[in-house]
Amino acid sequence: MKRAQVYIATTKGLVQVQSIHALSDPDLHSVVSINNTSTLAKISADYQSFVQKPQGLIHELFGCHAYRVNIASQIDQGNSWQLAIFLAHALAVSSKNMLFTGVENTIFIATGRIDTVNHKVLSVEGLPQKCIAANAQISAWQAQGHAVHFFVPHGNLRQPLPDTSINLTPVQSLTQIIDFLLNESFLKDSIDLNKSVSNSSDVMNDVESSPKPNKNLSATVNLERIDSGDINHIESIKTQTGKHDKTLPIDQDNISFIQQLPKTIKTKVLLVVCSVVFVAIYFLFGESRTQHKIDQFSLVSHVSENRQLCSLTANKPIIYTGQLGQTSSINALNLQHLCSLSLKTYTDFAQVWLVSESSAIVPLFGQVSLPEDNKNNEGYSVTWGIPLPSENIIRQYYHILLFPNKVDAADKQSLQYYLLFIQSQQSQHSTQDIVSWSHTQNTPVFIIKNELYQP
Repeated sequence: MKRAQVYIATTKGLVQVQSIHALSDPDLHSVVSINNTSTLAKISADYQSFVQKPQGLIHELFGCHAYRVNIASQIDQGNSWQLAIFLAHALAVSSKNMLFTGVENTIFIATGRIDTVNHKVLSVEGLPQKCIAANAQISAWQAQGHAVHFFVPHGNLRQPLPDTSINLTPVQSLTQIIDFLLNESFLKDSIDLNKSVSNSSDVMNDVESSPKPNKNLSATVNLERIDSGDINHIESIKTQTGKHDKTLPIDQDNISFIQQLPKTIKTKVLLVVCSVVFVAIYFLFGESRTQHKIDQFSLVSHVSENRQLCSLTANKPIIYTGQLGQTSSINALNLQHLCSLSLKTYTDFAQVWLVSESSAIVPLFGQVSLPEDNKNNEGYSVTWGIPLPSENIIRQYYHILLFPNKVDAADKQSLQYYLLFIQSQQSQHSTQDIVSWSHTQNTPVFIIKNELYQP
């Protein structure tokens, strides 16, 4: 069988898995040591949990109660080492003592957390940084003729990643890892991942055979079975459905009931119905009246002769109006006269971010103005306050990102990593860099660029 070296990808660089030793004494705990010394890695206790039943899977899949794993250097925290350690165990399945000598021609790099019940590979943090930290070593191996494979969670490929010397191999489950090792002749026989699944099934059977809970507890149990995925699915359905159905079904029984009402009540019912219809028509035409402004925006700046006098004198508003597109820009503003700055949109956005020149990302919060609140008859609008920088800058630009659809922390993290990578390659990121990120993420966004300066 073919052999390979295994490396754990970390943000500080690659850490080699040097050896795996099966421990025959059932009273011993699994450990991770550094360079075959008595020094334990900080992840050693977590590795013990990764091995032992019922929460772990290494003991169940590979047969031994405990193992000693040696790695080349310290790993401080997290669980992203799990995929690489599983990969090393799989390569060592035919031997109780596996030494990764460092002369193997094939290199496996991996990062990923593992769902120990469903055998799914879960996403990790810091993948762009791990790629950057590994790049130099990967290039050196390739120059020496080594075959290098870099396994990453499939979920992380939504992040815009820096260029690497090799194509990353996305994996969603441990089955994909086993199949790869079999197809490439690193394994002689497959590994039965159903061992731990059948063990979980036994536990479930025991639960099903136990006495039924009383009715007072059943509602709590059912609610607890709704996980975050179900909630997200429900939210997705609500999003796809769009507007709620406002039509009330009126059957013949309802009509007969109305006909039987006294005349005075009929009159009141008719007045209520007419009022509802009038309000509906008002809002319908009100919305169509302001429809033409939905794709516009206004940048509202309040200025004074001197910024130091903003709190003492009346501030004159200056409004710049523009058309929303994939990219828009506004003429530079003199920071010396600016008292406040805000962006006004005429449709709501799921989220709005300010991206500074230094790649900081600041979420903005909108204040909604309804049509009846607007004295200038603007219709619906949302005002997003823009924080002003300190006075000691000479010139600074920023971007406002307006997202029609919901974005989350993973999107923010991916943009942050991407901009930091761009910053490491050149002095500043550009509007086009953000456009490229949005295309990679498949995330629609409107981008407005503005510049502040002091003469």
